[in-house]
Order: sequence, then C-alpha cells, then structure tokens
Amino acid sequence: MYLLLEFPVPGNDSPVIFEKHWKVDNPSHLQQLSQERVEFIGAVIGGPQNSVRVIDVGLSYVNRLHALAVAVDNPGTGSLKKKFFGLAGSSTGPVVQWTSGLNPSHTLNKRLSTFKNFLAFEELMALVTVGHAMLAQAHSLMDPFAGGEVPEATLQQAATLCAKAAGIYDWCSHNCPEALLSDVPIQFFPEPSHSVLAALSAYALLCAQQISYEIVKGKAEINKTLKAKLAFMCTELSVKAKGKLQVPSVTEIVKIHLTIVESLYRGLGFFHLAQHHLSEERMGAAVCFAGAAAHWAGSAEMSVAAFPVPSVRQLVQKEVERIRTTYAELKKDNDSVYLEPVPDIKSFPPVYGMQLKKAEKFEPEPSFSPDELMNGDES
Repeated sequence: MYLLLEFPVPGNDSPVIFEKHWKVDNPSHLQQLSQERVEFIGAVIGGPQNSVRVIDVGLSYVNRLHALAVAVDNPGTGSLKKKFFGLAGSSTGPVVQWTSGLNPSHTLNKRLSTFKNFLAFEELMALVTVGHAMLAQAHSLMDPFAGGEVPEATLQQAATLCAKAAGIYDWCSHNCPEALLSDVPIQFFPEPSHSVLAALSAYALLCAQQISYEIVKGKAEINKTLKAKLAFMCTELSVKAKGKLQVPSVTEIVKIHLTIVESLYRGLGFFHLAQHHLSEERMGAAVCFAGAAAHWAGSAEMSVAAFPVPSVRQLVQKEVERIRTTYAELKKDNDSVYLEPVPDIKSFPPVYGMQLKKAEKFEPEPSFSPDELMNGDES
C-alpha cells in the first residue's frame, strides 16, 4: 500500500527571450537559455507521462538560469546590469506568467519589481516543477504493479526520487530571497513561502518513508517494533508537513490527504506493536495496542470518506478492515481463553518514528561562468 498524492505541476505557456533583455557580445548562452525554457515548458505541457523529460530538461534549464543569476550578482560583471533592458523600457524584467500548482485557480501575471526577483522566481518555479515531476515519476514507477507486489528495486528507485525532490524543495526553502515575498502574494500563490517549501520537503520525505515502509513491512525477518517505528515516522512527517501548510490557498485535498496518512500510519504503528506483543505471548498488551490501532484506523476511515481519489479510499478501507479484524480476533481470544488484563496504553513507554531516507542534497550547477557570458565584453 502506498498513499502518494501527485501535486499538479505549475503551469506556464508564456515565452521569455533572454537575449532580448541582456545585451552581450556573444548571446549564445542566452539563446540556449531561451531554447531550453521552450523545451522545458513544452515538456510540462505534455503532462505527467512526460515527467522524466521534465526532470532532465528542467534541471538543465535551472543550471543555465542559475548561471545567469550568478553573473548578475558578480561584481566583475557590473556592465551586465547596464545591459539589461526590460520590456517597454522597464528595468524589472519580463512579465511573470505562472499558474500555481498548489492553488491552480490562481495565475500570477505581473512584472516583478526587479529583474533579480524575476530570475529568482523563475528558478524557484522551475525547481518546484521538477520536484513535483520527481514525485509523479515515483508514483508512475509503481502504477504498473497496482494491486500486486512491487519489485523492491522499483520501490528503492521511487524512494530515491522522493528523497531527491525533498532536497530540491529544501534548497528552495533556504534560498528563496525574502524580497520575492513582497512581489508575490503568497496568500494566493504559495510557492515562494518558506513554510510551504519546507512542507513540500517534509511531504517528499513522507513519500520516501511510506515507500521504505512498504519495502520492509512484509519481511518476516524484520523486527515488528522496527516496522512500527517506520510507520510512526510517516505520521510524524505528515504532522510536520500539515503544520507548515497553514496557507489558505493550498488546496484542501492536500491537507485532507495528510490527515488520512497521519491517522492510518499511526494505526499501522500500533498494529505492529500489537503483533510484537502477541509474538511475546503478552495477549493483554496485544489487545491494548490492537485497540489503539483500530481507533486510529477509524479516524482514517472518517477522513477518507470524502476523498476524491477512489484508489486511495480503497487502499485505506483495505487496511482498516485488516486492523479491525485483527483487533476483534485478539479481543475475542483474550476474553474467552487467555483472560489477561488489558493494560492502559499510557503505561507503556512511547515508541518514536525512525526515518530511513534523508533529503538528498541539491545544489544548482551553473552552466557557464560570468566571464564566459560576457565573453570579453568591456563596454
């Protein structure tokens, strides 16, 4: 079972011709930047089935875009600033036309206050799009096996993609300039919010954790307490992500999804602890934890009732029924045969989550140096 939610990728179909805005003797780097942007947007428009292409072209575009941003900030290329010409004589850069992936009803259509803000926003949205594409690709890797067992190698590949996405969101969270927040209304267009970017990173790690849990949950040789810790970590990450998504414009489906995951994996954690105590012949403790599992499974069932994705509802219901059946059987056996007292769950030490996948460090790699961009231009 995996409950991965694909975020709609941000939308953009407006051209940007960089060589018309920065005048240098050799415009080849800027021309290639314009061309890569066309290819990137074209791949995005192609839909989720194009996610591998979005990732490859998007990262190449970001590296070239980042090189331009570095050149603009470089003291040795001060003349580049003088060579910038915005549309209609403005010095603020091209008009931004991006549709939010977290609030698809809102499109930002404005000229930002500085061209540095334009470059920062363009890089941010390209990277967020790449991160979303990585999550979509992780999902699509497992789709052919829906209803069956996914090969472990495929699960590992999907988990790695999620960890890479987390690293991208994390970099964006730490490098999105504060000045951008005064240009972009995050109450309608939340992507530049540091809190939202941190939430996206936590969500991507949650996806990686869910997949890691899938890898070990069916292995009999894995300690049941360890399985519980992996499940509890899914709950902890969902709580973290939901806590940082306190932006009204973030679509409600994302928040509901996190609530479902929070409850269900808490229930699964208690389920594994029940099995652990059962294996140690502590029937009363097993009933205690199985009852807690059934409680949280019921919470997940209530949250998922109105969720608009049938496959998620089916997955949750299947797990809920498994947990409830186990609790009913254990309780019946204890009530009729073992007659052990059922302790209060608060009498046990808490079990905390254990994270298997960390965010993979991401850093843009500039495709050219400031000197290469200027190409000896001294005017």
